[in-house]
Amino acid sequence: MAAPVPSSPAERALRVLSNRKEVSSLEEIVASGRSGFIFFVASRIKRRTGPPGNGGVTIGNPELLERKKDAEIGVKYGLNLMREWGKEIRGQMKEVEVLIDSIQEKLDAGDDAVPRLGPPHRKRNRVKDRCFYPRESPIPTPMEPSFKRIKLETIDLTASRAADVVAQKAYWRFNLSLLQEKRELLKNLSESIQDSLSHLRADALNNMGTLGAGYADYNPKF
Repeated sequence: MAAPVPSSPAERALRVLSNRKEVSSLEEIVASGRSGFIFFVASRIKRRTGPPGNGGVTIGNPELLERKKDAEIGVKYGLNLMREWGKEIRGQMKEVEVLIDSIQEKLDAGDDAVPRLGPPHRKRNRVKDRCFYPRESPIPTPMEPSFKRIKLETIDLTASRAADVVAQKAYWRFNLSLLQEKRELLKNLSESIQDSLSHLRADALNNMGTLGAGYADYNPKF
């Protein structure tokens, strides 16, 4: 009866170990296993090591295994930081969706739903006299405020309210476009992060000969 196929990288790595009487280096284990899985399971292999005894497989350089374990932890921690960043981006996408829905609801509502801002319409007929002065003209020192009254008829009051509604909805539409652009950028960033995780893992495997080859600071800056 054929032996069951190992279900995890650690089990595959341990099978390679169990088929050898002595291993001079982890790189030799990798060559025997024909893959780079050993790098990402060094800590699990380390937990299965102990003093010499019956049934054990001699590790010729346990110090290297320790360094490989440190590098594995550092690489996994770095990848996890990237994954957590991806989660944050996806969380921001959900928040943006909520904002988009809320603004769309406001735009779909009637004009009466637009909040009334600014002074009451019947008090919008009191404004200061103002003048624009070209660069070469001195601006006079302000004296007592001078006001002029503009009499607004009922039809003007209605137009004033209508202008408020138009202005508010125009800005809501701008805000909606702003959020839709943000959503698209966050979506692209989220997809890029997922692609980068695959590339980073492959890059770590391609450099497993040097990663963990000696003592180093394996704490990622992110």
